[in-house]
Amino acid sequence: MPYKKILSVVFGEVWAIRPCKLDALANLVVLVAGGGKRSEEELAEIAAARHGRSAAVKGSVAVLPVHGFLAQHAGMIQESSGGTSTDELGRTFDSLMADNSIGAVVLDVDSPGGSVYGIAEVTSKIRAARGTKPIIAVANSEMASAAYYLGTAADEVVVTPSGEVGSVGTLALHLDESKAAEMSGLSYTLLSAGEHKADGNPFQPLTDSSRAELQGQVDRYYEMFVADVAKNRGITAKAVKSGYGQGRMVGAREAVESGMADRIDTIENVVAGLLSRQPKSAGAGRTASDMRRRLALRIA
Repeated sequence: MPYKKILSVVFGEVWAIRPCKLDALANLVVLVAGGGKRSEEELAEIAAARHGRSAAVKGSVAVLPVHGFLAQHAGMIQESSGGTSTDELGRTFDSLMADNSIGAVVLDVDSPGGSVYGIAEVTSKIRAARGTKPIIAVANSEMASAAYYLGTAADEVVVTPSGEVGSVGTLALHLDESKAAEMSGLSYTLLSAGEHKADGNPFQPLTDSSRAELQGQVDRYYEMFVADVAKNRGITAKAVKSGYGQGRMVGAREAVESGMADRIDTIENVVAGLLSRQPKSAGAGRTASDMRRRLALRIA
């Protein structure tokens, strides 16, 4: 992928992600764009993460991982970091909800968030499925920003004892390459048509109007984020803005006390509790490996 196209994946988009993780993602993208490579150990970890993203079936309970950076389409970010495509997540979720042998779905969330694109759509899909079968989102251990956004769509939000939730907010990065170009002896001339067509380009510092436009995009997605979380949690948008960490992550106890999560528990206990409430006939006559194979065929 060309250098400029790779950089555009991060710079100029609106993100719902922890700032420290956006910095790490930006560094990763710059590394890949410049021809750098991950170490063998890192590549092995990424491959293992991608392999582990498929749903695991335990009895009649499906555990669906929501791990790493979230982005709408599988691509460079997923290949480089082992993250999750929200498109793939939505398709897998649909398959699980349509499978009569699956009695409950657990979202195993360990994500710093990601791109805003596709998050509202998956959130709406999960929320619409409430009442069909139990859906529980578990912060195991990080449910941040876009991951918290979609996690709140579940019937219940659980956080592990050492887990964290929050980072409710949006942000964007602008890369100003003008000084670097000048030091390299390069001079860019950008020709455009349309009053704001060249707003936010990387060849010059942000103008006041460009900054206002980008801030407007950040604000628009923030309002969407807050409105959906408020709807999911049954509270007002004002309550989300004032009491849900105000962009910060919060620990398990504070999350429950503030209403950001419903209870503290491990994912193992959550699955065991769901299994204990499932009808004895659920999944009868099928082994876990049989069910996993059927699920893989449905998703493929």
